[in-house]
Amino acid sequence: MIEPLDPHDPIAEVETLIRAAGNYVQPSDDLRPRVMEAVRAERVERTVRWRICQAAVLFFVLNLLATSTLHNVEIADGASLPVQRADGSSETLSTVEEESWDTVESFRELRRRQAYLLRLQL
Repeated sequence: MIEPLDPHDPIAEVETLIRAAGNYVQPSDDLRPRVMEAVRAERVERTVRWRICQAAVLFFVLNLLATSTLHNVEIADGASLPVQRADGSSETLSTVEEESWDTVESFRELRRRQAYLLRLQL
């Protein structure tokens, strides 16, 4: 059986009050700028935190590499260094200057080749 609607129903009265109050509730004029400023500040803080973490990891890795490299390098008389090659063989460099200049020359040659290839592509 269907019950008739009671005009004095407390739930209906509350719903009427809520609907009437909906026209009175409005955001303040500075709400959006405050929210945007808070979001910007949070983003900057998060970015700074991320950069600090990156710097810490980079420092840790570089420190680890430097420590392991310095530990493995033994300078016997100041001119010879033990070197571990990529293929697993090891040898001693008697003239460090010749090796370092060979590296410079190989980089120069690489740059010349890259410049030549870029000129061909243009």
